[in-house]
Amino acid sequence: MKMISGYLGPDLKVEGDVESKESIRIDGEYKGNINSQREVTIGPSGDVEGEIHAPIIRVSGSVKGSLHASRLLELLGEARVQGDLNTPPGGLSICLLYTSDAADEEDSVDLG
Repeated sequence: MKMISGYLGPDLKVEGDVESKESIRIDGEYKGNINSQREVTIGPSGDVEGEIHAPIIRVSGSVKGSLHASRLLELLGEARVQGDLNTPPGGLSICLLYTSDAADEEDSVDLG
């Protein structure tokens, strides 16, 4: 069973930078940079504004900021990311529900 050391619940709003040697899960609102030596998970109700650095990053919620995964970056479900995705070759896994209004030319997915 995976252990989560740091947890921000859905009813919490926090601002500031955080560094951890352990895994972090965010289901609330967080504004600031995150640096973990293990794993960062942004749950479906998670809303993050800031950069995330970790070996493994899993996103099901919303992130406005660059993601820096040294091993694996997973974009799951209805993940929403506005920012750069940085992974090693083969370190990106995408399982998204993508919807777009054809009249809105700003919607795009560019994985090239």
